[in-house]
Amino acid sequence: MLMKRKDSGFTLIELMIVIAVIGILAIVLIPKIGTIKTQAKTVGLDTNIRLVQGYAESKIDKWVSQSTSVSDVATNISASFTSSDDTKNLINPFSSQSHSAVSGSALPTSGDNSVYIMTVSSDDATVVTTGANAIANVTNVNLAGSILAIISTTGGAETGPISGVHLYAYDQSGKVIDEKTVHVTP
Repeated sequence: MLMKRKDSGFTLIELMIVIAVIGILAIVLIPKIGTIKTQAKTVGLDTNIRLVQGYAESKIDKWVSQSTSVSDVATNISASFTSSDDTKNLINPFSSQSHSAVSGSALPTSGDNSVYIMTVSSDDATVVTTGANAIANVTNVNLAGSILAIISTTGGAETGPISGVHLYAYDQSGKVIDEKTVHVTP
């Protein structure tokens, strides 16, 4: 009796099934890749806000006890996250670029930075939060991936005692992420 030898290889049906399975996996997994990438960038933003928070928490009691002026506090925070060789600069997770901190009583009219430090002569949390949300509407400043540090004072005076440092994180569209908002108080 003669035996037929089976060719080694895949049949057309087997190949079609493998291609169909790969296609189904691709349809399921490709949307997840974008979500995972965004989550990783948000973790980078969380790291940046925790670095600024740690610095503010370690210094706030000293600033209050020495009656440090608001502008000096802003300068201290800015200097801690600014260097010419990028060793202290924070990395913006959305642009993947290293930026120096910028401080002042108003945001610059253009730019893309990781840390903005502003002074607010009010200790009213509503005023501070409203200001952080209004800043997101500035059209020439790209806040995506930035941290905004607002230094507030007691009694509404620019030279008054520091009542807190309020940190706001901005997502990839430049909107405040409420669950990442941090308030450091003495």
